[in-house]
Amino acid sequence: MIRIVASLAVLLVMISAGAVYNLKEATERLEERKRDLATRILEDKAAIKVLRAEMAYLSRPERLQRLSERFLALKPSGNMQMVSSLDQVSGRGEVLTASLPVDNFRLLLPQAKPGDVPDKYRAAPVIVASKAGELQVRAEKPAVQAPKKSFFDRIMVKLEKNQ
Repeated sequence: MIRIVASLAVLLVMISAGAVYNLKEATERLEERKRDLATRILEDKAAIKVLRAEMAYLSRPERLQRLSERFLALKPSGNMQMVSSLDQVSGRGEVLTASLPVDNFRLLLPQAKPGDVPDKYRAAPVIVASKAGELQVRAEKPAVQAPKKSFFDRIMVKLEKNQ
């Protein structure tokens, strides 16, 4: 009996030694990975510093001015390029512009929700008895058809009302 207990104790010691060794190896692998990641982070930070320095060097205003003069056909605008009215820009004689204040957008917003239809345009349900004695509910066409206007027409009507 003592031999069985002693052999079980030796077996448990060997299993625990293997588990501790396995844990030690896993810890060393994780520490190695941590060192590699820390090294890569430092290299990336150094590369970012270099890229920022290059960006600062390349985006100097005097360098950009020289490049724009060399490669672009841009010049400062002169007095002859200024226009006094919209007619000169468009090349057309009659240009219609809206004479509304900039912040008067309430005019263009829809006033009613799309689901809000007045009662005179809404179809009323009608209950009809069939030959089999069943009741059926049908919606008849409204007496007055809703006017069909485009969005542009509705805006123009509102503009005319405000003027």
